[in-house]
Amino acid sequence: MLWWMVGATAFMTQFSAWTFTGAAGKAFNDGFAVLAVFVGNMVAYVFAYFYFARRFRQMRVDTPTEGVKRRFGNTNEQFFTWVIIPLSVINAGVWLNGLGVFASAVFNADIVTTIWVTGLAVLAISLLSGAWGVVASDFIQTLVVAVI
Repeated sequence: MLWWMVGATAFMTQFSAWTFTGAAGKAFNDGFAVLAVFVGNMVAYVFAYFYFARRFRQMRVDTPTEGVKRRFGNTNEQFFTWVIIPLSVINAGVWLNGLGVFASAVFNADIVTTIWVTGLAVLAISLLSGAWGVVASDFIQTLVVAVI
């Protein structure tokens, strides 16, 4: 996979409907205080880079899950992999709900219909095109955000 496409995916992962709606509303009410969230994220990413990058390189792993498998075995890898699934489902539900509220207000559509249509579209893209399709759609989103 091309590094610049993966970079675009990592960049777009940090955006959500909250970034454009909730953070904007918070900034409108409280001023620049909302920037603390984004500055905190930046500090954490820089710390993680300096702390984990060298260790991952020494272990010859690309993901944290590979590191857990190498260091603690298959059982722990499976445990942490399966524990993430329910949390990911909850996270996706919150994301779809936020998008549904926003899209229903903008397009005057039903929230439930918006959630179903968006969820099925994301599921279809992910299942039919795999990692390349997801990365390509993230890259297109990056171009749109860069223009805005």
